[in-house]
Amino acid sequence: MNRLTCSLLILSIILLIPAAGEGASELLALESPRAGVKLKLLLDKPENPEAVLVMFPGGLGNVGVASMGGGVGIGKELQNNFLVRTRGEYVKKGLAAAILDTPSDLPDGMPVPFRMSKDHAQDLIFVIETLKQRLGVPVWLVGTSRGTISVARGLAEESPQLSGAVLTSSILQAGEKWPVRGSHPNVLLNMPLENVTVPVLIVHHRKDACEETPPARVEDLKGKFKKARTVELKWIEGGLPPKSGPCQALSAHGFYGVEGEAVLSIAEFVKANLK
Repeated sequence: MNRLTCSLLILSIILLIPAAGEGASELLALESPRAGVKLKLLLDKPENPEAVLVMFPGGLGNVGVASMGGGVGIGKELQNNFLVRTRGEYVKKGLAAAILDTPSDLPDGMPVPFRMSKDHAQDLIFVIETLKQRLGVPVWLVGTSRGTISVARGLAEESPQLSGAVLTSSILQAGEKWPVRGSHPNVLLNMPLENVTVPVLIVHHRKDACEETPPARVEDLKGKFKKARTVELKWIEGGLPPKSGPCQALSAHGFYGVEGEAVLSIAEFVKANLK
């Protein structure tokens, strides 16, 4: 029995109260190819998905997926995250949404160096292969804020099973105390993305005031994808007055008040570039 077949032995599939879309939700608990490490995904899907979006929230990635009272729940820390709170909207548009939680060997979350690591890349490739085999549809990576570092790491691996990627509120400037500031001061702009060939969509709010995601550097990010089959930049404007800090979810950084436009742009790009 090969590694992928062994790893596809899902430890649990538990019904979850549905997200704000059609179809049921599941908790997929998988054995990582890294010895002793377990991975959890919150999967929302329509009956016949056209593609599956593997989603990476920002911060430390602590979604907190867990079984609760015969069902499944998620923690409070990232409930407002742009990708977490809109996952049901993708389901309505015929796309599955699989949110990857933190691995079991990092109970306190994924720091930036881990998101850039070979261990994380190993987990990502395994998840891509698993969902491709399980659902039989194109697999895309979608990240927001620090989640875009995970997506960039996955893109750098050039997995033949990966069909495309979406980067929203991309990290383009390292935080003052980040340990990667010396080697990757401009974060995604310092990562090896020049050989990426799959379609890439970049979504950014023009008024994003987070110092780590400066709109002035977004065109530079688009220029990194020199070999991508398609690369598009979608600017989002407007929205509601912020109810959080500039680097938090309920602000322009999290597309607060214009979620629908951002989600529609992502869904339309994915469907236009299915293979």
